[in-house]
Amino acid sequence: MTTVESQWQSYSGAENYGWTGGDFGAKVFTPEMEKVFDGLGIQHDFPPMKQVQWRQAKEGTDPNGNVYSVSVPLEDNKPAISTTSTNILIIPHRLPSQASYVAVYSPSNPGMIYNINRKSPAAKRQDVIDGNAEFGFDDPIPILPALQRWSDIGFIEWQNLAGSDVKNLRYVFNRWAVNEDTMAVAQALLDAHAGGTDGLKFAGDMPWIDADSDAGLQWIRTPNVSGTAWFLINHKEKMGLRRIARVKLFVDDEVAVGKLVNEGMMKILVELEEVPVDGQRSK
Repeated sequence: MTTVESQWQSYSGAENYGWTGGDFGAKVFTPEMEKVFDGLGIQHDFPPMKQVQWRQAKEGTDPNGNVYSVSVPLEDNKPAISTTSTNILIIPHRLPSQASYVAVYSPSNPGMIYNINRKSPAAKRQDVIDGNAEFGFDDPIPILPALQRWSDIGFIEWQNLAGSDVKNLRYVFNRWAVNEDTMAVAQALLDAHAGGTDGLKFAGDMPWIDADSDAGLQWIRTPNVSGTAWFLINHKEKMGLRRIARVKLFVDDEVAVGKLVNEGMMKILVELEEVPVDGQRSK
């Protein structure tokens, strides 16, 4: 199968689409993360990690001339075009979406991305459509930025921090998976394969789901896991031949044990592997 490399392979140009990345400083393992890794039996003697937030909330002008502006003229909370009194120069203003991707990155071997929050421009736009407006905007942004997916934003930050160790990425965590499509798949799989009446459990007590299984393929199609697949597919030149090996859903708080998916602060872990020469799974 032919795949297309993403046009976004580095920091260059991200600011033109209103994005900025900010380092929150060195991070150590929290008790929450300690519990997860201990339950999974994963060695976690990592060096200090970095927590980084990317936001689409700044001024920027993309190659098509779209101006992302936090100071765009508004009339009844609607974006307006800007004109000059001399030449009637029309500038197509576009409001930033206030989208945000926050994650802890550890590029050591095995490498890890621990996603704390992932709210895409499309999701932010839908929030406004659904009546959950933020920042005083009552109308959805008129256009989504071309650079909008976590698979691209996450990659360029991972590459920035990992450098020559970019292929070391093995684990991608999604904290607090609340997407409705993902939760529906999760509950169906829990009912069918993990005793739905027992509810969610700690990481060490929940089964792994092989990516090649029917359940695994359902997982890969969900919004919370498909982003990791596109991360690999669209950056294969640098990531090499890697794929999703297996997936696990779990909780890490005693109060969430036994809860249904929509009650239990579900988390998702995706494990990656290098594609072997014979194509067979390593697990």
